[in-house]
Amino acid sequence: MNARFIQMLADLDSIMKGMNNFINKMLTSAQTYVSVAQDIVYTNHPVISKIVNALIKDLTKIPPSGAIVGVYSRVDGTRGVWKAPANVSLNSLVGPSVIIDDLIQEDLNIDTTAGKSINAIRSFTGKGTLVWGARTLDGNSNEWRYISVRRLFIMVEESCKKASAQFVFEPNDANTWIKVRAMIENYLSNLWRQGALAGAKPEHAFFVKCGLGSTMTAVDVLEGRLIVEIEWQPYVPLSL
Repeated sequence: MNARFIQMLADLDSIMKGMNNFINKMLTSAQTYVSVAQDIVYTNHPVISKIVNALIKDLTKIPPSGAIVGVYSRVDGTRGVWKAPANVSLNSLVGPSVIIDDLIQEDLNIDTTAGKSINAIRSFTGKGTLVWGARTLDGNSNEWRYISVRRLFIMVEESCKKASAQFVFEPNDANTWIKVRAMIENYLSNLWRQGALAGAKPEHAFFVKCGLGSTMTAVDVLEGRLIVEIEWQPYVPLSL
């Protein structure tokens, strides 16, 4: 291969690179022109701009489920399950798509017929967007109308059940009953100290019973049933 042929190849490569650079610049310029032209049309055209803005507004709507789960998690981590997940702000959003005022929420908060309360998400001046309700679907129930009370009960029930699993193969006698009762009383005492239970003293907030003649009969003992009775007083939200 002589020097002249090598020079021709080098010149050809240089020409191809120049053409590629030119084509890329043309494509970039065309894309910029199209983008600018679209922006002008979307912004200034009386009909198209309204359509585009309406589509953007509609496509940015998201269901509230994920945000509410995040509120539950945040409240659980900072305060506890016993704190109502309400009067809490929602972050990183423009606002609710439906504006609700006191008059509208009056019919949502308590359904005297079905009891299926709706917890509104409302926007307040100077406060932002807040979760403004903490009721369950069992709104007419005196015991289970509030989310915080229901979730606290579930937590206590499941915690006691799982903690008591260590006694499954222990003798069903007084020693086991005392251990189970002491374990649950200690757990509830810790909850009371954290502010989960109402009462000036632990004995005002809860009591635990477990034993023959109080929660079990002789037949229960013989058949291997260990029955624990727990009564406790949770805090009830003020007006949610």
